Amino acid sequence: MTEPKTPGDLIVARAIRHFESLGLRTVEVPEWGEGEGKPLVIHYTPITIAEKQDILREAALSAGGEHGAARCIIMKALDAQGQPLFTLAHKHWLVTRVYGPVVERLYEALTATNLKPPPPPGKGETAEEAHEKN
Repeated sequence: MTEPKTPGDLIVARAIRHFESLGLRTVEVPEWGEGEGKPLVIHYTPITIAEKQDILREAALSAGGEHGAARCIIMKALDAQGQPLFTLAHKHWLVTRVYGPVVERLYEALTATNLKPPPPPGKGETAEEAHEKN
């Protein structure tokens, strides 16, 4: 954003700083981990309105919204370095060959709109815990 000139510019600049301060969040997916006690840890940034709209457009392609859930996971799931874990090439598999309740729990965790501070590193909540809170 350029140098703020109006009250709206100042507010938007503060809103952007707030969003950036939220940082990376984590969610654990035990079912996709490497074994007992080693859940997959997915990192993600809080969702924006633009991302949510993209997911809703994709969800409209399927009666149950499963395409939107898969698109969300592809868009939001990151590794510890902030790199995407999945590509569009994985969408078919996420929709047709992966246990649906796990995909749904992960989708709900990635799209949660609570703004509480993230847990300390290594203390991420599981997708199931995030689902139970919402």
